[in-house]
Amino acid sequence: MGDYKIVIKVSVIIINYKTKELVLNCLDTIYKYTQDIFFEIIVVDNNSNDNIANILLKKYPDVKFIQNEKNSGFGSANNIAIKEAKGKYVFLLNPDTLLLNNAIKYFFDYCESNENKKVGCVGGFLEDEKGNIIHSYGTYLNYWYDITYIVGYNIKKLLNLKKTKFVKPVYQKFDNPIEIDYITGADLFIPKVMFEEVGLFDEDFFMYSEETDLEYRIMKKGYKRIVIPGPKIIHLEGQSFSLSNSRRIMMSVSKFKYVKKYKTIFHYYLMKSIYVMSGSIGLFSDLYYSEYSAKENLKYLKCLLNNDYF
Repeated sequence: MGDYKIVIKVSVIIINYKTKELVLNCLDTIYKYTQDIFFEIIVVDNNSNDNIANILLKKYPDVKFIQNEKNSGFGSANNIAIKEAKGKYVFLLNPDTLLLNNAIKYFFDYCESNENKKVGCVGGFLEDEKGNIIHSYGTYLNYWYDITYIVGYNIKKLLNLKKTKFVKPVYQKFDNPIEIDYITGADLFIPKVMFEEVGLFDEDFFMYSEETDLEYRIMKKGYKRIVIPGPKIIHLEGQSFSLSNSRRIMMSVSKFKYVKKYKTIFHYYLMKSIYVMSGSIGLFSDLYYSEYSAKENLKYLKCLLNNDYF
């Protein structure tokens, strides 16, 4: 028999930052369920110092491991791996995900059968451990809704003098593929050539909004963002990033960067003023019944004012 060359169809990319056990569990499910397709896995470690390189070498020697010298953020680490990827498609997968079926093949087959239909990226309907549909897709930032929501949220808290939680959105699963604004970055399946057309992740976003920014650029080029039924993936949302105040900081700062990039300077400073005012009220946490301590709110304010994550 003559030699033949294996053609990689999909490059699965996973970013690790102190989520060693989650990464290993995720890899277990990839190898268990993925069939009938040639794929590679690239793990980028954002300077976790958790010995994951040696563990991967022993358990999964075929995994390509890239050691980042610093924690450069989600988008930046993905960019490193995307440049090394050999697949026709790139599958960005969060470490806190678990595949329950041959999800990678589902995504591949859909993209291949719709190759001439301007599909820019694909995702699935993510589930929690109980099978409920969770954050799988979203809409681009509704600027004025966001502003009025924050104002109303704080007024309600001040008037009621009790803890007021943000209302979590309800996500629905559809029986057919649906076109949406953006797919969550937890499971993002993209033709590699798309990065040549719209560019890589904007590394100014450390974490959060980077996938929204990328998919906004994909939309501006006329490509669709599609969520499809079929792939079954659990997202253990929050387990890969448990520091609630740090998460709040990163989400807010990234939102500011997004607004600054796509809106006017007026929109940027108005939103920033509203958020700073909200955080300032939270300094009086004993009176305000804030979910965060005064110390946490002070750190939040400093990051907002400096437009920095740390």
